[in-house]
Amino acid sequence: MSEKPVSFEKAVKAQGTMFDNSERFFQAGIGVPLTEETLFRLTLKGREEVHGIIPGPLSAAHYSAIGKVAANWAALEMLINSAIWQIGEIPDEIGGCITSQFFTFDTKIKALIAVLGVRGNFNKTIAALNKFHDRSRGAAQKRNRTVHDPWVGDFKTGIPQRLEITADKKLVSGYKPITTDDLLKLVDEIADLFDEFKEIISPAIERFPPLRDK
Repeated sequence: MSEKPVSFEKAVKAQGTMFDNSERFFQAGIGVPLTEETLFRLTLKGREEVHGIIPGPLSAAHYSAIGKVAANWAALEMLINSAIWQIGEIPDEIGGCITSQFFTFDTKIKALIAVLGVRGNFNKTIAALNKFHDRSRGAAQKRNRTVHDPWVGDFKTGIPQRLEITADKKLVSGYKPITTDDLLKLVDEIADLFDEFKEIISPAIERFPPLRDK
């Protein structure tokens, strides 16, 4: 580990404690030179290793990426909801009362496919939606884990960690390293799904103008 002195700002940020704005005061307080090794020891002090990591804070950029994942997925689900209302010829207010009870992406897609089946003459659209549904499962799972699982930083590696605890016939329990870049790739993946869904459903939407326009 480098013995190169680090900045006061870096020390304060890593320690997570407010200090007097004086590097001299800070160094006097710990009684040793302010090096990277000293800083590392300070940040680990009083922290216990859990499942192989020492939990620490996340960066603002990582929190932002989590928010973008949630926002993009919410936009996709809203587009599906509005398609159900329009193709089902249901006023938005009443449609909102119905689709707000559909708690999963899976349920929303299945409901939309069923509505298209009742309308008839949408075999091509239904086939495309079934394929879209299958392709989107991976992103849906990653979105759910991103939004619902606890997150921590790792003081030892600096890599964000997601705590996953699931039991689909077999228990999975532990921290999984997920970088900010990984999340930003998921953001783009969801945006692509949004565009794909819009292209698939547009021909059906065009046959059923919104009720407020009639």
